[in-house]
Formats: sequence, structure tokens, C-alpha cells
Amino acid sequence: MRIDDSNKLNTTNIINCGISLDYMDSSHAEYYRSLPTIHVGQSDDLKLEDSLTRIWVSRCESSEIDGGDLVTVENLIDGRWVTVKTF
Repeated sequence: MRIDDSNKLNTTNIINCGISLDYMDSSHAEYYRSLPTIHVGQSDDLKLEDSLTRIWVSRCESSEIDGGDLVTVENLIDGRWVTVKTF
């Protein structure tokens, strides 16, 4: 999957510039899945991380997950990681 300017999504903007979460949706899940894994969690792989943002991709099939969320975006807020978007 190619991420182009019309989607206004690229990893540099997400991690370094705080891109609006409004541009992130399920059409980008395969892109995140294709990135190298930084850390393996219990059921998710950490794909992108900086000091304020983490992006996790579930290893489960969407049919196995409540709501079908494959990607979780977390922000560091008041010293703890808080889920700010799932898709």
C-alpha cells in the first residue's frame, strides 16, 4: 500500500510533528503492519515509537478482536501511556 500526500500520512509527521489523528484510519493498517517490529508485546507489535507517541499493530485477526481494531495509537500524557485512537 502506498501512502500519498492526499492521505496526509507519513511516519515522520506522526512521530515528529504530531499529525492530526483525524487522518489515521483503517486504510493505513497494512502500512503499519509492514513496518519492522521494534518490540513484541503480548498480542501486539510496536511499530513506531518516540518520546510521546507509540503505534502498535495487533497480531490477531480483526474477527478475533472486539470491534476489529488492528492499530492502537498511544500518547504519553501526565507520565502514562494513554490510548488516543484505535482503528
